[in-house]
Amino acid sequence: MTIDYTEAATLARSAHAGQVDKAGDDYFTAHIEAVVRIVREELGGDIRTAVAAYLHDIVEDTPVSLDTVIETFGEDVGADVDALTHRYTDGVGEPYPEYIDRIRARGGRAVVVKHADLLDHLHNGNTIPENMRTKYVEALARLTA
Repeated sequence: MTIDYTEAATLARSAHAGQVDKAGDDYFTAHIEAVVRIVREELGGDIRTAVAAYLHDIVEDTPVSLDTVIETFGEDVGADVDALTHRYTDGVGEPYPEYIDRIRARGGRAVVVKHADLLDHLHNGNTIPENMRTKYVEALARLTA
C-alpha cells in the first residue's frame, strides 16, 4: 500500500476542523502541524512517521475511526495510531504511565511521534499548568528511558 502524506494531512485538517487548543489557536495548525514539523525536522522521521504524526490524535479527538485509518493507510500506520490513542473506559482514561508504556511497547514510529507530541506540549509551557508540564516531562523521560 502506498502511503499518501498529502492524504493524511488533508484528513487530519478536515477531521480537526473547528478544534482549538488551550490557547484558543487552531488545533491543526498549532499542534498537529507542529508535531509533524518536529518529527521531520528535529527527530529525522520519515514519511510514514509523518503520516502517523498527522493522525496521532484523530481517533481520540475526532469522529474518524481506527478502522478508517487502517482502510486508508494500512495496518502498520493503523497500529501506530492505535498505540498513540489514549484509551477511555466509561469516560475514564487509562493511567498515563500505562499509556506511555503501551507506546514504548509499540516502539519505532509511535515513540518518535509521542516524543514530538510531548516536545510540542513542552514548547508551549506558558499555556499549560505546572502539573501538566511535570506530567509531560515525566512522560518524556519514561518514553525515552
